[in-house]
Amino acid sequence: MATCPKCGSEYAVHEPTRSGYCPACDQQLDLPQAHQPQPRPPVKLFMASAPVTTAIIAVNSLILGVMAAAGVSLFSPQTQDLWRWGADFGPMTIGGQWWRVLTCVFVHVGLWHLAVNMWALWNLGMLAERIYGRWLYLYIYLFCGVSGSLASLAWHPWITSAGASGAIFGLAGALIVTFRWGKLPIPPEIIRPILRTLVIFTVINIGFGVAVQFVDNAAHLGGFGGGMLAAAIIIQPMFRGRENQGRRILAGIGLIGLLALGAMAVERKNGWVVHVERGQEALKEHRVNEAIAEWKLAAAGRPDDAMVHTLLGRAFLEASQNDQAIAEFSTATRLDPQSETAWWGLALGYHATGREAEADAAMQKAQTLKSSQPK
Repeated sequence: MATCPKCGSEYAVHEPTRSGYCPACDQQLDLPQAHQPQPRPPVKLFMASAPVTTAIIAVNSLILGVMAAAGVSLFSPQTQDLWRWGADFGPMTIGGQWWRVLTCVFVHVGLWHLAVNMWALWNLGMLAERIYGRWLYLYIYLFCGVSGSLASLAWHPWITSAGASGAIFGLAGALIVTFRWGKLPIPPEIIRPILRTLVIFTVINIGFGVAVQFVDNAAHLGGFGGGMLAAAIIIQPMFRGRENQGRRILAGIGLIGLLALGAMAVERKNGWVVHVERGQEALKEHRVNEAIAEWKLAAAGRPDDAMVHTLLGRAFLEASQNDQAIAEFSTATRLDPQSETAWWGLALGYHATGREAEADAAMQKAQTLKSSQPK
């Protein structure tokens, strides 16, 4: 029992009151009710627990909104529109606009593309941000996005690539490595289902990319590999803890250097596409000699590409350099005997030099290939 300091009566101590007086005196006081914290709405709760993920989603959505306000279709944007807003395209990126390997991560091919990617980011991003912390998470996201862009440029430099999926796959790769080999203070019975879900997500989406032609699986795989590499470094004991922050920074700089080396390798491997594109632009403006010079550079970098030799033969025809045209078209038909365009070019070259029998044979070959194509 306790004695009330106000009235002197005794009351049971298991009946706590707001004022410290007995229940009777307590009821006579006009005290405010104890504050009860109000639950936050789900969106505010998400923003508080994953501010970087929220910001990334907001930036991606804002960019698509600004694109739409500028006249770009929300559902079927034109390729030129995507280029104008920063999409990745080999001839432009390798030609000097390397900033596209990053900006393309925030550009999406319409509303549906944005919605699918942001849903995946919502699920993976909140988990990754809690595991790695805000700044390390943002670094991994951007690193994986650029890794995916470089892989896309290396694999198929002629396609236009845009979207956050490379970065998102990178988060999946980083989380798989971290949950599988990292020393997390999480019970195994919680880790196992998360790890299983991450693996299933990756396998299903890579399989979807193989089955569907327009999906840039190279960016997915490049981002995934980048995430695994980054996480494999992060989970090492020598990089964990506040005392090793300097080492983490140096490792991050090293990974950026690795991206730079990757860009150099891509430029060396696929730099010829820049010359092909420049040659096409020159020929459109009837600058034939410039087109020939560009396509010679392309042929030097891609000597076994029938398409490049066909383009060079076309430019030589435009310049009335018929013998050189015949040589290039002959090389193209040798490299790709099924190239109807190369056979037609060869026929025109032979005709221009008065070699009618050879021109007729080449034309007949071209017509045979044309008739054999499916209607």
